[in-house]
Amino acid sequence: MLPFFGLIDVRELLPQNWVDQIDNISRSVARDATLKGGTSTSLESADTIIRYRLVDGDDIVIHLPWLVDLYRGQFLQIAQQISGVQLETDHSTTSAVNINVLPPGEGGYEWHVDSNPVTGLLFLSSHLHHQGGMLELRSADDHLLSIEPLAGTLAVFDARLCPHRVSAPKSRLRISAPMNYFVAGEVRNRPEELDSILYGEQTSQ
Repeated sequence: MLPFFGLIDVRELLPQNWVDQIDNISRSVARDATLKGGTSTSLESADTIIRYRLVDGDDIVIHLPWLVDLYRGQFLQIAQQISGVQLETDHSTTSAVNINVLPPGEGGYEWHVDSNPVTGLLFLSSHLHHQGGMLELRSADDHLLSIEPLAGTLAVFDARLCPHRVSAPKSRLRISAPMNYFVAGEVRNRPEELDSILYGEQTSQ
C-alpha cells in the first residue's frame, strides 16, 4: 500500500488557453538538462544518464504566474486534503514548481525519491499505456502502480517514502509540473547538493 495517493481533475482551475501556453514554454523556454544516477535521491546506478528539458521555477514565475498562484493557493489546499497534514510551500522559487519535458525515444525519468515529503504532480500531456510516459510508483510491499497521465490532472503522493519514475515516452513529448510541499513546522532536510544536481547541468539553447 502507498502511504497516500490522490488524483484530482483540476482543469476548471486552469486558464482557458493553458494548453497553448504550456506548448509554447515547453518548446521555447525549456532548457536541455542532464540528470545522473547515484545521487542522494536517485535509485539508479551511477552510470545512468537522463536527458530531458527543464523549465525551472524562476522562468515559471515570469512566463506562467498563474501556475505559481495555484501552487501556493488551491493546489496547496488539495495537497493538504489528500495528505491529511498541514503543508507549506517551498522557500526557493527555483525548485518550488518546475516543468519537465521528456522527449520520445529517450529513457524517461529515473527511479528516485524526493527530499520533500509531499509532491504535487500536474500532468500537462496525456498518454495511454502503449504510448509510454506512465507515472510509476512502488509501494512498501513492492507493488507497482502505473498511472496514465491525463492533462489537467493533479497527482499528490508521499514523495520520500514512495519511489517513483516516468517510463520512457514513445511517440510525443511527455510534460508535467512537479511541485514541492513540506510539512508545516518540520525541519527541511534538503540535501545541499540537490540544487546543483537538478539545475547545474543545464545548457541554454
